[in-house]
Amino acid sequence: DILREWLANYPFQLKSVFSSPADVAEIESLVAETGLVIPPSKILLMPEGTDPARIDSRRAELVDFCLKKGFRLCDRLHIRLFGNTRGT
Repeated sequence: DILREWLANYPFQLKSVFSSPADVAEIESLVAETGLVIPPSKILLMPEGTDPARIDSRRAELVDFCLKKGFRLCDRLHIRLFGNTRGT
């Protein structure tokens, strides 16, 4: 109910970490449960990883999902700039 209210009344982007295709199914299920029409361009996916090599290894698969579904791809710039540190 809280998520539905937020999505209906405020500007938003839904950002999630992608580690497997199951994550996309979970996101789509969550969106469907809201009962709202959420444009795919409002959904941002970023590859899971705590170092640039791991992030890069997931990017190709994630690009395919984003292109098929109309989602947006975002990087984990904080990992690239500061490493896997808290508060960045």
